[in-house]
Amino acid sequence: MKQGFKTGTRQAGLAIILLMLAHGCECDKELTRSEILTGTLWRLSEAACSSIDDEEYCVVKFNSDGSFDESFAALGYTTWALTDNDETLVLDWDAFKIISLSGNELRIRYRDAILACQISFAPASSCSATTTGVSLLSGNSAKLYASVRSTMPVTSVMFEYGTAASYGQSVPVISSFTAGVTPNIINAAVSGLSPGSVYHYRIRASNSSETFYGKDLTFRTFNAETVQDIDGNVYNTVTIGSEIWMAENLKVTRFNDGEQIPLVTDGAAWGELSSPAYCWYDNDAVTYKNDYGALYNWYTVSKGGLCPAGWHVPTNQEFIGLTGSLGQNAADKLKEAGQDHWISFDNKGSNESGFSALPGGWRTDYDTFSDSGFTVCMWSSTEDNPLSSWYFRILSNTATTTIMVKEYGCSVRCIKN
Repeated sequence: MKQGFKTGTRQAGLAIILLMLAHGCECDKELTRSEILTGTLWRLSEAACSSIDDEEYCVVKFNSDGSFDESFAALGYTTWALTDNDETLVLDWDAFKIISLSGNELRIRYRDAILACQISFAPASSCSATTTGVSLLSGNSAKLYASVRSTMPVTSVMFEYGTAASYGQSVPVISSFTAGVTPNIINAAVSGLSPGSVYHYRIRASNSSETFYGKDLTFRTFNAETVQDIDGNVYNTVTIGSEIWMAENLKVTRFNDGEQIPLVTDGAAWGELSSPAYCWYDNDAVTYKNDYGALYNWYTVSKGGLCPAGWHVPTNQEFIGLTGSLGQNAADKLKEAGQDHWISFDNKGSNESGFSALPGGWRTDYDTFSDSGFTVCMWSSTEDNPLSSWYFRILSNTATTTIMVKEYGCSVRCIKN
């Protein structure tokens, strides 16, 4: 009798356990913090200790082996781990207290200080598409740039463009594309455009589930009008506001009355000059002349007659008017996009104006050539004092006018009278 009772009790207990297990399978399983981290693609949405210009600045995939994908290297980390009963997220040597972690948000704070750096992440989509800018402009062609990120291996990417925001034309991207969390810098060439016209364009990326669009941006093609200097060099022009500018740096070697400008290659001699002179960056005309033009000291500018007849070197006030006419983010609208000439490409140059500013660098008064690929330096015709004059500079995303000693060598752009 007792044996039968025990057997019946065991069977009843087993049935209850099986019933509980079956019931438990019907409930949602609570994910661990590690599962939440590794099961989500995260977008850096806020960082109190750093400046984030774009929500796609950093997309993070926490891998189960304690690593994460390379895009997170932008913040300087390569490994991660959970410690202290999953209350602390350790990124390399830095420990962050987890404030909240769910499928919708990850918030961490550096160590445990209330006022220390707090960083927030939100889930990222499988794809992002950002229209960035144009380079290699002409009167009838342009090279369009964009940034595209997609975790889907099969992604169709193309640019849409036209003279209105309805576009009407498209061109596929032929540059390589790699699926993952790291953005791809892509481009495509368009031709058959009309001179002196404003074009709209945007990037479109499609995968099997969705289509993503970048912002609508515009650019202006060069005018049909060109200008020729006394050496026979022909320059494209562009209209910005009410002014017509050369769209290329000056490369003339004579004043417009035929007088030769001295070519000075010797560094010691260059630094002692108080008279006109020009040179090529690194004394290398083959590499730098066509794209960047010549570098002139300010004494060449002040003599007059450097630009073709009917044109002049801009005053400081005219450079200020140039940036003022473009409004916010003027530097981005002036500088060429992409890495055809800029070594440090930051996805910010749009060249919306068509000015096509190129980083020709400069020559110092003690014979150092510096910042080609990084900095725009253009003389104005405005003197500040006996030693210094005003020049226009684009460095990164800032366009300013400031003063510099007259012995320096800078590029020159001309503006129509």
